[in-house]
Amino acid sequence: MGGKAVSALVAEQEFEAAGLRPIEAYPGKTDLPWPAVCLICASRVAPRLGNIRRGHGGCQPCSAKARAARQVAAAGDAAVAEALGFGYRTLASFPGVSVRWRAVHLACGAQVWLRIDNLRAGWGACSSCGIRKSAASNLGDAEAAVADMRAALVEPLDPFPGTGRPWRSQCLGCGAQVRPKLNHIRSGRGGCRDCGLLAGAAKRRLDPAETAAVMLAAGFQPQEPYAGANVPWRCRCVVCGTVSRPTFQNVRAGSGCSVCCRHGFDRSRPAVVYVLHHPGLGAVKIGITGADAERVEAFTRRGWTLIGSRRFGDGADALTLEQAVLRCLRTERGLPHFLTGRAMRGLRGHTETFDASLIDPDELWQLVAPRVAGELG
Repeated sequence: MGGKAVSALVAEQEFEAAGLRPIEAYPGKTDLPWPAVCLICASRVAPRLGNIRRGHGGCQPCSAKARAARQVAAAGDAAVAEALGFGYRTLASFPGVSVRWRAVHLACGAQVWLRIDNLRAGWGACSSCGIRKSAASNLGDAEAAVADMRAALVEPLDPFPGTGRPWRSQCLGCGAQVRPKLNHIRSGRGGCRDCGLLAGAAKRRLDPAETAAVMLAAGFQPQEPYAGANVPWRCRCVVCGTVSRPTFQNVRAGSGCSVCCRHGFDRSRPAVVYVLHHPGLGAVKIGITGADAERVEAFTRRGWTLIGSRRFGDGADALTLEQAVLRCLRTERGLPHFLTGRAMRGLRGHTETFDASLIDPDELWQLVAPRVAGELG
């Protein structure tokens, strides 16, 4: 086995110089492990004398701590120099890049808390100097600031406070005192909130004549002046005469009269006008459906009897006849609809039902069968 031989006394002296106390006799060679105890942490170790002579530590945990301490010391020296480069003299040991560090700002002499990573990111650590710098930059050109405020129809009442601070002023439109910020004015906002809301509402307000035309095209005759897109508007249906309160916005979106509107009914295709009777409910009904629909069969399965039906090649003609009969019953004779939606047991059309004691099934059918639409109403 290799390794230079040295005397036991010299070997022990070198181990002690490295912070180790041998606990066994010297093995006689420098490249053999020699059990010892670390004089710093009392750990049991077995380093080789040859490694000790080459500068290796005898105790790995203590060596690691020593390296870390040297690295922290080196980083601390660099951080002190870096802080000084930013204009700060540190007053304590380096705590880390993200930890607060007590220092003196050389520009004004104020004691501050800084973080190295904040300085690297471009942030200052002295709030006093930062406030003064911000105030100086905000003041800018006071004459230009006043001109911008007046262009937004507000007259300043106080000296210019800076672009980002409220500025007491008077609205030239309504006379109210307001406190807009100049940076908001310059970004396009108005100086007076109330005047801004009124101006926005005026831009969105529709021409009453245009709204009335839209309602008429949808089958509604307005009974009162237009008040707003989402305000219920009292109107009369031009088809069935029912008075309701739809909103302009809903009508413009496609809503129609809740009584006579036929969702999904194709006026360009063949259709059927039918008359039904339900003896048990004491009700008669007039209705309309597509020629190939199964609506009448759905009623007959629920106890209704078909009194008669009339086919049209054009659904528009069928709808005209049905609405003419309904207008005759509702407007001329004053008959209200008879059944509720619940009584229909899932079938639609309760508003086209009438009391059979007020108009019997045959009489209702006679309004449909022998006439053309133009003879009714």
